Amino acid sequence: MTIYYVYAYLRKDGSPYYIGKGKGNRMFQDHIWHHPPKYKHRIVILESKLTELGALALERRYIRWYGRKDLSTGILINKTDGGDGASGYSPPAAVREKYSLRSLGENNGMYGKKHTDEVKKASSIRRSKTNSARRWYHDGVVSRFLKECPDGWTPGRINQKPTTSGKKYYNNGIVNMMVLEKPPGDEWVLGMLPKQINKTKRKKQWHHLQKL
Repeated sequence: MTIYYVYAYLRKDGSPYYIGKGKGNRMFQDHIWHHPPKYKHRIVILESKLTELGALALERRYIRWYGRKDLSTGILINKTDGGDGASGYSPPAAVREKYSLRSLGENNGMYGKKHTDEVKKASSIRRSKTNSARRWYHDGVVSRFLKECPDGWTPGRINQKPTTSGKKYYNNGIVNMMVLEKPPGDEWVLGMLPKQINKTKRKKQWHHLQKL
């Protein structure tokens, strides 16, 4: 199909600074390394009604004719030799150094790779076997998931959070306290003080202590 063309972006002096191949409105779209000229009259079609193969060949010919700035062979800012793909592309020094370090092993191993389903399955089985040999043990204070029971520890897992089941509120007229069985002393009575009363009595007690 003869729907392809070869186009050029021009500088103010009329000299080309980029050569490309495309179809439709490709010449008006952004590129990887640059953008189309602000003024459309600086976008010109060099050859039109081409097959894709013919457009690729002419693109390469024009780029070779005008030369590339990054290779110090001409005036174009193209990063490749044209003809589709990245043929002739020369990455920046920083990118080349990164690739070099990776090839030397600084970022080797599984960098950029994915485990196969077989590897994932084997890893899952291995973790299951490791955990199957572990049990919960506790010393009455903390619980640990261990392979062996330490001396003085008991199999099982204790509740890490204190439970309030069965506890009741008592107050001494100043503060509230939640206890499981008996109140701390005779002055404590069953029930919870309202927060406002509690706060007021605390202030009174504080002022009383300051006068002593």
